[in-house]
Amino acid sequence: MFKIGHVEISNRVVAAPMAGVSDRAYRHMAQLFGCGLIFSEMISDMGLIYGQAKTRQLAERSGDEPLALQIFGSQLEPMVKGAQILEELGEVDVLFVPVGGVFTIDGAQAQDLVKQIGPKVAIPMHFRVGGLSMSIQNADGFLKDLPEEESEGKEKTECPSS
Repeated sequence: MFKIGHVEISNRVVAAPMAGVSDRAYRHMAQLFGCGLIFSEMISDMGLIYGQAKTRQLAERSGDEPLALQIFGSQLEPMVKGAQILEELGEVDVLFVPVGGVFTIDGAQAQDLVKQIGPKVAIPMHFRVGGLSMSIQNADGFLKDLPEEESEGKEKTECPSS
């Protein structure tokens, strides 16, 4: 067993997020085969707001294991609305939030999103593609004003060996 923040993961088997693969059926099978943490595909805030059934299905739980959700969007208000819809589908264990500020919200907006939704754990993320010269912000804007206990583990992640 290991923990990500306050979320207990039953084992060290983690299913990676895979576009076009990590749907509800895949996550159910991964859980049946003993996966401790399962990721959703990237979930569009606008797909949730417009009520697209396929987008909602990406966030539906397939069992009891913790679910890591990844939401994307470029503006704070729709991301908050989308994340609230995710919350209606069930408790958010681990939420991956984009913080780059280029085609995504920035760190301060991501912090607002997390405060409004209240997942058990929020992990800032962003994407950098080789060959692009855009200046993408790091996670400092997200972590900046968090109390020390809320930014726990930002410099360490422990997975005990068996």
